[in-house]
Amino acid sequence: MAGLTKRVFLVAGILAVGLLGGCAVPGNGDSKSVRVMTYNIHHGEGADGVLDMDRIAEVIEASGADVVGLQEVDNNFGARSEFVDQAKYLAEKLGMYYAYGPAIRYGGKDGERLYGNALLSRYPIAGTENHLLAKFEGHEQRACLKARVELAGDTYAVLVTHLDHKSAELRDEQAKGLIEIVGEQPERTILMGDFNCPPPGTEAGDKQSVNAVARIIKTLDPACSIGGGPAEATVGSGVKIDYIFVSDDIASNVVDCGPVRNDVTAKASDHLPVVAELKL
Repeated sequence: MAGLTKRVFLVAGILAVGLLGGCAVPGNGDSKSVRVMTYNIHHGEGADGVLDMDRIAEVIEASGADVVGLQEVDNNFGARSEFVDQAKYLAEKLGMYYAYGPAIRYGGKDGERLYGNALLSRYPIAGTENHLLAKFEGHEQRACLKARVELAGDTYAVLVTHLDHKSAELRDEQAKGLIEIVGEQPERTILMGDFNCPPPGTEAGDKQSVNAVARIIKTLDPACSIGGGPAEATVGSGVKIDYIFVSDDIASNVVDCGPVRNDVTAKASDHLPVVAELKL
């Protein structure tokens, strides 16, 4: 395919990993219940145009999420986010472990300017990797952050990603890369993020020339219902593009899943967070 840079490879030495003091097992009252969130935070700028990272932290804290995958996270990126290391800021404010995997890197006089995905966790994070995904000429680089997290006595692979927003064909190539990363028969695996793709079987999803989500669900199970139920992900759009997927061996452990809608989430970002609860 013309203009395609085919890359699914590990980028070494560019991850920030924080192990912060005061981190503990989740405080939701049940050590076997784990809440997982995916949230595109739009570099902290809300649907109201206000930059407010404390509001993002409020959304995460109020949800009771134990493991959080974030997209559109800045680190010293620019004035739009006040040059803040946003993953570190949230981790320190919430008392969580964190890892950061940039998709985009620019040079700057005060250090690299980074933009990408992050993982927050109330459990220790280990074995972190950052994978760059396929890219077309003229499109933003996208990535997948992968980490090992100890949950309920077992090690889980947790992946956070953000796919291209312009091209269905590129999203499909990136989805192929994600399957390479998770493996054809994954176990104890959670993949979450902004896939920029409506679900198959819906009017919007079936208009896609190829559907990245349709490819993903051949290998992983959607935590939230694909065909029905609450759909809105981007604020005000009514279109589902943010997903949490799990491997088949833990699919039956999902007891609840859906977007979080309230007065705060309606403004905090241009996306709603999606939360799944698993009994592990």
